[in-house]
Amino acid sequence: MERFESPRQHFRWPLAILGVLFILLGIWAMMSPGGALRGIVWAFALGVLFKGIMDIAVWYDMGKAGVDRSTYVLLTGILDILFAILLFANSMFSVIFLSYLFAIWFLVDSIASIAAADFSLHRTFNIVMAVLGIIVGIMMLFNPLVSLFTLAYLVAAYLVIFGVIFLARAF
Repeated sequence: MERFESPRQHFRWPLAILGVLFILLGIWAMMSPGGALRGIVWAFALGVLFKGIMDIAVWYDMGKAGVDRSTYVLLTGILDILFAILLFANSMFSVIFLSYLFAIWFLVDSIASIAAADFSLHRTFNIVMAVLGIIVGIMMLFNPLVSLFTLAYLVAAYLVIFGVIFLARAF
C-alpha cells in the first residue's frame, strides 16, 4: 500500500500564526477571565450592532426592490443598534445581561436535548447530561458569577483547542 501524499508541499504560515495567536489568547483568557469577559461583551455588542445595521440595509433594499417594507425589520434594526450602544456604554449591565443570557441558553439547550433524546443512539446518556445541564443552568441563574466564569473559561478552552487545530493544519 502506497503512502498517501498530500498535494500540498509547503508550510501554511497564516494558519500557524493564527494557531499561535489563538493559543496565546486562550491562555490569557484563562489567566484573566475578567478581561476575557470584556472581550466577549464587546464581540457580542459588535455582532448586535452589525445585525442592526444589516436589518436597516435590508429594509432600505426592500423599498428599492419595490417590495412592501416591513416596519418590523426597521424596528428590530433600530432596537438592535440601541441595544448595542447600551452594551458598549454600560459594562456592568453588559456583563450581567450576558451572564443571564448564557444561563437561559444553557437551560433552553438542555431542555431541547431532552426533547430530542429519542433520536439518539444513547438516549439515557443524553437525558442524564441534559438534566445535569438544567441543574447547572438553574445554578447559573441564581449565581451569575458562576455563569460568567463558566463562559470565560469555555471561551478560553475554545481558543486553545482551535489554536492547536490550526497549528496542526499548518504542517
